[in-house]
Amino acid sequence: MGVCGCGSENSVVAFRSLTLPLSRPPHRLLRHWRRALLILLCPVLVTAAIVWSNWLTFDSARWPGQRLSVSDSIEVGDARAAPPPPTAAWRATPLPDNWKVTRPGAHGSVWYRIDIDPRGIAEAAILIPRLAAGGQVRLNGSLLWEARSGSPAVTHSWNAPLLLLLPEGLLHPGGNQLLIEVAGPARLRAGLSQIQLGSHAALRPIYRWRAFWQNDGALLSCAVSAIAGLLLMLTWLRNRRNSMYLYFGLATLVWALRNSNLFIDELPISLDSWVLLVHAGHIWFNSLFALFVLRYTRTAWPRLEAAIWLYAIANSMLMLSGALATIETMLSWMIVPAIGVYLLLIGLLLRRSWRSGEIDPALIAATTLTFLVLSLRDALLLSSRLPYDAYYISHYTGVLMLVAIAWTLVSQLARAAGEIERANVTLEARVAQRTRELELANASKTRFLAAASHDLRQPVVTIGLLLGLLRESVTAPAVRAMVDRIHDATAAMEALLKGLLDLSRLDSGTIEPRLRTVALAPAFQAIELHHQPAAAEKNLRLRFHPTALAVSTDPLLLDQILRNLVDNAIRHTTSGGVLVGARRRGGSVLLQVWDSGPGIAAESQGVVFEEFVQLDNRARDGARGLGLGLAIVQRSARMLGRAVALRSVPGRGSCFSIELPRAASNPPDDARPAPQAQPLAGIAVWMIEDNASVRDALAARLHRWGADVTALADRAAVARELAGARPAPDLIVSDQRLPDGTGIDCIALIRHLTGHPIAALIVTGDTAPGDLALLRTSGLPTLHKPFAAAALLAALQDALRTRDSMAAAGT
Repeated sequence: MGVCGCGSENSVVAFRSLTLPLSRPPHRLLRHWRRALLILLCPVLVTAAIVWSNWLTFDSARWPGQRLSVSDSIEVGDARAAPPPPTAAWRATPLPDNWKVTRPGAHGSVWYRIDIDPRGIAEAAILIPRLAAGGQVRLNGSLLWEARSGSPAVTHSWNAPLLLLLPEGLLHPGGNQLLIEVAGPARLRAGLSQIQLGSHAALRPIYRWRAFWQNDGALLSCAVSAIAGLLLMLTWLRNRRNSMYLYFGLATLVWALRNSNLFIDELPISLDSWVLLVHAGHIWFNSLFALFVLRYTRTAWPRLEAAIWLYAIANSMLMLSGALATIETMLSWMIVPAIGVYLLLIGLLLRRSWRSGEIDPALIAATTLTFLVLSLRDALLLSSRLPYDAYYISHYTGVLMLVAIAWTLVSQLARAAGEIERANVTLEARVAQRTRELELANASKTRFLAAASHDLRQPVVTIGLLLGLLRESVTAPAVRAMVDRIHDATAAMEALLKGLLDLSRLDSGTIEPRLRTVALAPAFQAIELHHQPAAAEKNLRLRFHPTALAVSTDPLLLDQILRNLVDNAIRHTTSGGVLVGARRRGGSVLLQVWDSGPGIAAESQGVVFEEFVQLDNRARDGARGLGLGLAIVQRSARMLGRAVALRSVPGRGSCFSIELPRAASNPPDDARPAPQAQPLAGIAVWMIEDNASVRDALAARLHRWGADVTALADRAAVARELAGARPAPDLIVSDQRLPDGTGIDCIALIRHLTGHPIAALIVTGDTAPGDLALLRTSGLPTLHKPFAAAALLAALQDALRTRDSMAAAGT
């Protein structure tokens, strides 16, 4: 069975190793097919453009009516001369008549005489596809149309078709004759196309169609190009690091200016200047578009960029110098380099599309190839290798390029939005992960503090209790001084552990503020009594402004806040004093602690509330504090839902303030019994502590106060004591953490078996959130280690008073 199972598993692995490669090629094949389909955009779009341009180029062959292609012509020297008489030297001239081919040296005007027979045609009209560049049309000697420039310096650029209705009043019953004058130089492609004779209703749709593609569409194309160029320039101004918007915006503006002659009847410049502008526009469009593609494809070829700039500048200088005198010469200098550059640009675009699998580069490549093909078609038209009545259409590819760029911008925007969304999701996941890590780190820190502080508190509380007993017994001055120094060191250690405990409790989330009315005057008096010796030792004046105000707050948290603020002020003030005051502010009370210390710089005010931060104590002098006081203040205020404000001027002092809700009335004063020499005389105390050192020190301290102490080590010792029929104690003092249970369990056991509501106090060094929450819900008074003897006595007396008040209420 083992061999078969192993062989079966191996066969599955082998099968997967064979089938996995077979499942991958279809995915790669699909990707290759997708890339191939993207690249197929180029031949598809170019084929569509060629079919469209061919349909427009030979559209006159499909026109309705009669095609007139026979005429007589005569050249005259003066373009403004009267029509020649019938006896002049007319000669037969077939139409169309392209002067660049038939009259290359013509500079004046040519009159054409054409016989027409409109009989049987309702509303007879003639359609002239092309009459360049200016002239007039007469029917039987009467003027029908005229397009002459008002000034010899103005170039007439007539490219739109001409539809003329033949008035019936001018038609003769017999033969009719058209006289058409064409004026303009031969290099402007001057001449006359064939003429279509038909009804006005039949020719009008054809005229409108041709007028749109030949004139109105060109106007729309240039307007769209100009607007898009301006928008792209504005886009570049908002994002100047991306120069591809600059280059394409300039290219479209140059292209719109270059094609302006297509819809402007009269150009306010000379013919030679116009030719230079058209050629310069084409040169600079090619160059700027090439720079755009290099930026778009992220191609860093400095030599190619230098060659592009050289191409544009050299052509411009040759034109300005007059070296390129004719259009044909200009084309020869422009076309060959332009074809090479455009083919290279198309290759770069297709390469990016193949690598990225995106449609944007392929779409730009397709429109670029279409522009190149249609530009070559227009060059053939300019060289008179296409029908004379054809017209230029390469400018329409500018709109196609704009569509491609718009698609690209929208795609980039969509991709950017998708990336932002993915980044937000990733960021949220990272924030959640970091939050979990911080929570785990915080929990780990809390557990560490709980474990470490418990073990540290045991010897510290032992030392504190024994030192208290030793100080009361020693009388020799030298030994007393040494004991005092040891006591000071122990007090500093106790303060550190207490601060860590306070922070741990505040961070644990187990403390819930218990709001009550707290009079400020008694709180001020208690703090003043405690801190006045420290202030007097430094020759500082500690003043508490008298007040009768009361606030609604947690008294313990308020005491923590005020004590730490006063202690912080005294520690950091060397001269002057500390002032504590309270003033009414609407329904609130503003508590303020002023000092004349060194002050805190603005850039450091945000960090003074962090743990262990001491701006002027880099040597960590323990006499100058531990850096925990303000952290405790901030966390205590946060527990109350309040914020601590800080105003400070370096060299003049600081003011810490907190605003608390004002209470309606003051609470009654607590009556405290006068101190006694043996305050616990006659009190039977069961003291439960597993640590022998702490147990002995605590027992000695209780004995000194007059108590009858029974020291027990654990829950088992408590059970044995109860089994011996001992009388019930008056007071139980128990550590919370015991080897075989907890202090809460021991107190509950004693109360249950004795049947008495015995006063009890829990002492503990635990700081874990779970332990703190358990102690809080138990309702038992708790004293945290380490503690001073006075704090222990006060807690024991409070526990006894609570028992007495409960017993009185029960009776």
